[in-house]
Amino acid sequence: AMWTTKGLRKALDKLLAEFRPDVVISTYPLYAYLFRDIQKRRLGVKMPFLTIITDSVGVNSAWHRCLSDAFLVADEPTADLLVSRGVPAEIIHALGFPFRGISPRRARCPARRLHPGSCCSCLRRRCISR
Repeated sequence: AMWTTKGLRKALDKLLAEFRPDVVISTYPLYAYLFRDIQKRRLGVKMPFLTIITDSVGVNSAWHRCLSDAFLVADEPTADLLVSRGVPAEIIHALGFPFRGISPRRARCPARRLHPGSCCSCLRRRCISR
């Protein structure tokens, strides 16, 4: 039953309770729905939830029907598409296509130089601070 929605929700709930992350980042649309369901059941649990949309331009609506604290997309046309579908522009961030290695933007981040491998505080400020 691990692969049923109920089983996945239970497993995700257990992981969140055990690891208590500062932020949850998802690259799969189903997890946003499960995460929101878990938050409803556990009143008082507040963790930012970021969605990295791996589609470009032709975005399946499953990605954005469940609201996220921030949507990270590859390019401006994808961001524009989300806005046209009703997603608030202020929570959409076009960060470029991911690739292996350090981008110039990432290399300039002061937090990256101080704490290599850490979650970049520049990303945190752009995406989840409000």
